[in-house]
Amino acid sequence: MQRQNVAPQCIPLDIRSDLDISIDIIVPIYNEAEVIPLLLTRLDEVFSPENMRRHHLQQARYLFVDDGSRDDSAALLKELGGRQNPMQLIVFTRNFGHQAAISAGIAFSDADVTAIIDADLQDPPELLLDMVALWRRGAETVYGQRATRQGSPVKKFCYAVFYRLYRFLSSVEVPLDSGDFGLMGRPVVGALNMLPERLRFGRGLRAWVGYDTARLEYHRPERAQGETKYTFRKLYHLATEGIASMSIMPLRLSQLAALVLFVLSLAMLAAGFPGWLSDRSWMLPVMLFTNSIVLFGLYVLGSYLGRMYLEVKGRPTFIVREVVSREPR
Repeated sequence: MQRQNVAPQCIPLDIRSDLDISIDIIVPIYNEAEVIPLLLTRLDEVFSPENMRRHHLQQARYLFVDDGSRDDSAALLKELGGRQNPMQLIVFTRNFGHQAAISAGIAFSDADVTAIIDADLQDPPELLLDMVALWRRGAETVYGQRATRQGSPVKKFCYAVFYRLYRFLSSVEVPLDSGDFGLMGRPVVGALNMLPERLRFGRGLRAWVGYDTARLEYHRPERAQGETKYTFRKLYHLATEGIASMSIMPLRLSQLAALVLFVLSLAMLAAGFPGWLSDRSWMLPVMLFTNSIVLFGLYVLGSYLGRMYLEVKGRPTFIVREVVSREPR
């Protein structure tokens, strides 16, 4: 076994219950100036000195990753951050995407446990302490599973379809209705940082690396303030990237469709297909059907080819313009 494939060792279960640990909270930021004051207040309430002592947390650090925001998000964090707990602000040179921001936070994290939470407060920060408790019971990965969620019926339907399709196509077992909200031990973070790919789908890779997992169900509310940054276009790209990154099943389905068409063609010839030439009403639906299969195969192939093209170029997942640290005043 090569040395670079060895992740950090797990903390023994028998000493976890009363062990004083550190936690990093990764928060991707993109044009979230409206919600940042409330977000910092909620985080400080969760990781108050009383809660820190009660849950045996020696340090809680906020890792904010500014993904090329065009508003005052970075300036607000520089001004308000570090009031009660340490803060580190990682600022990108431009917008590299939500998954890139998560990857940057994971790369910068060095705590005993690392949490990921969205800035819009749809993932309640209060649940992070429950996740720490599940980690102490032996789980190296704790993921939040949405029992219910607020939002438009169309988006809720699309999310439900995607997660079930993604689970069906994935080569590893992935939890349903689970986003990036969760907590990971140091071995999981180390394993993720060892992975070489640059186009990353965090929730899929979190399942791929293995380790013991635990589920925490919760009810996902509406955004606290501001507007969602995930348009249908971005959600579509996220879904296709997630499937292409974790499964080759679509390629196999294309192969199966080609084989089925070939068998059908032989069956039609054996059934006296030449005699049908006098009636051409069948030609249009057959051509539409076969062309649809061909175009589907090209679509699937293009998704994987485009991903290979981007990976082969070897460009970094993100570029950091500056890193700002703030300590409690």
